[in-house]
Amino acid sequence: MAWLDDQAFKYVVHVSFGNMKVLDIHQLMEFLHGLVNSGKPFLLVILANLISEEFQAPRVHFEGTKQRGKTVNWEPQEEALAYPAIGEFLTHCGWNSTLESICEGVPMICWPFYADQQVNTGLVGEVCKIGLDMKDTYERVKVDKMVKKMDLSKM
Repeated sequence: MAWLDDQAFKYVVHVSFGNMKVLDIHQLMEFLHGLVNSGKPFLLVILANLISEEFQAPRVHFEGTKQRGKTVNWEPQEEALAYPAIGEFLTHCGWNSTLESICEGVPMICWPFYADQQVNTGLVGEVCKIGLDMKDTYERVKVDKMVKKMDLSKM
């Protein structure tokens, strides 16, 4: 959390996909490239069960993450979202994450997988107008574009 103390007000992208979805190496690298290309600092939470087996050992170190972002294997999400440096939240839009983000006034970029996440994304984007829906894509160009779009709109 000390890393967040050194970041600009409402400028960091917090990234967390919960603890149910497993990303493959291609998906993770697309997200990393998109985040780095956006030019914004980011805090990426990579839980041990979030990534597929082929990525577990050795972990891939992407040079841009060291320069732009911070990756952690766990963090207290409510606390992180409350930090003054957090300006947007790239999330799976699970119910807990959605409520925590709303409570802290952090706009969301939604990348839902299943269950309530699809409905939550619709409520966040279309009904409440407090977030953007990435739909079913995760390509680096789309990630970069959504981060920049959110930065411009600040819902």
